[in-house]
Amino acid sequence: IEEEHGIVIPDEELASFETVGDILNFLEKNQKK
Repeated sequence: IEEEHGIVIPDEELASFETVGDILNFLEKNQKK
């Protein structure tokens, strides 16, 4: 699954998300600014 941020999220990781907040938290952790 390809995110618009260019981050590839493994399917098993995606399946563990229950809320949009979980996804946002994951994206923030993977976006090193």
